[in-house]
Amino acid sequence: MDKIRRNGSSTRWRKLRLFVLKRDDYTCYYCGITTANTVDHLTPLHKGGTDELSNLVTACKPCNYSKGSKTEQQYNRKRLRKKKEREMIRFFDEPKT
Repeated sequence: MDKIRRNGSSTRWRKLRLFVLKRDDYTCYYCGITTANTVDHLTPLHKGGTDELSNLVTACKPCNYSKGSKTEQQYNRKRLRKKKEREMIRFFDEPKT
């Protein structure tokens, strides 16, 4: 039986988490920062996701927390929409020459 810590993590999860961080070279799956230190489920557990390696990615805290319980597709759509909005603002703010 896995020993459970006060924060709820088991020995198995800690080993799995470290494996994923090393596999992904501590690089955030969502933004590419190279100092990421959390592991995210692409499909959240409560939406049918598992702890399989194919469902786990390294994520920085800001990306992991902002993704929350969204699926990868839901989160990426939101991020793409914001990127397009920023591009439109830049387009209209550029000086005319």
